[in-house]
Amino acid sequence: NLYFIQSGNAIAAHNEWRQQVGVDGLTWHSDLAHAAQTWANTLQDQACKLEHNPNTPYGENIYWASGTSPTPKSVVDSWGSEKADYDYDTNICKPDKVCGHYTQIVWEKTTEVGCGKAACANEHVWVCNYNPPGNSAGQKPYTQVVQNAKPSLSGIPLTLVDVNTPYQFTPTANDTDSGDTLTFSITGKPDWAHLNTTTGAASST
Repeated sequence: NLYFIQSGNAIAAHNEWRQQVGVDGLTWHSDLAHAAQTWANTLQDQACKLEHNPNTPYGENIYWASGTSPTPKSVVDSWGSEKADYDYDTNICKPDKVCGHYTQIVWEKTTEVGCGKAACANEHVWVCNYNPPGNSAGQKPYTQVVQNAKPSLSGIPLTLVDVNTPYQFTPTANDTDSGDTLTFSITGKPDWAHLNTTTGAASST
């Protein structure tokens, strides 16, 4: 069974991957953990056979390892490493690759997780259950958050301008985010100066 500290580590490991894509963290649920442990015990009776529970109503990730008992983080990170084999735009795995464990970890609508583990001689099996279950056909695991890029501004106006000499300055601005509208402003603009907030053109007469 998972002790309290291990359950906390399992949650933290899951939420590290979820944080990368901007979705809320999971919470531990004892019912999910009990169901996961029950299935882990069943697999233990079958010499730690790696097989999904055909009757579970939850999402399910399974892990198998030999040798030293794995840590919660190493188990979850093995699933999370499938991120490299998942293409968000097409919502499919790369050819001949598996990525469903990763997409379940970061499934936005999943809010709860519970895990169990068992050992068979020198082998170890882990089961994690998720609710609501993820990997619904035709759906992406999460809504991608697009960060606004900072607009770039080139051209530096004169810091000192003769009040008796007409002066005009028009900056060159670029914004890689399509659909955004740039609005210009001047801090400390004197009353006699004019600014076009749409183009950024500043002038004085």
